[in-house]
Amino acid sequence: MKDNRLDAAIIDQHAASHVYWQEDLFSECYYAIVSLQHSLACLDAVTIEQLSKETLILHQAPCNSRTHLLTAFKQSTHQSTTLDDVPFGDYIFGLVMANRGITMMTELAAMATAHLPLKGPPIKDAPLQRIISLVAKNKNTGQKLLHH
Repeated sequence: MKDNRLDAAIIDQHAASHVYWQEDLFSECYYAIVSLQHSLACLDAVTIEQLSKETLILHQAPCNSRTHLLTAFKQSTHQSTTLDDVPFGDYIFGLVMANRGITMMTELAAMATAHLPLKGPPIKDAPLQRIISLVAKNKNTGQKLLHH
């Protein structure tokens, strides 16, 4: 929107500039994604403490999910022991299926893994959630989009 190519966008609230009009649309929690053979796969939910003992496979910065997770670790008393940074474009699910570690993603993305041999228990004890917002150049444009 800075260079006048867009009038509005739907983005992660974390990336939104407060210069523009903004309306939150929905929020979603994060899930740990593990292979079916992993010890966490049998759990209904996982904790930051449990995740801190695992090798975490995450995209390199900048990555909103990475930022949210590392912030949650800093806010807790548990620090991640091992972090495996992979470039964008690398197939994280393949690394998880090969038991090289675990990853985390938002609820919508986790639902898209149902066809893979993976399990996605929610992360229950951390203030981890992503808020998706409609951001527009002005209130009039944003409200028109909301009501259509």
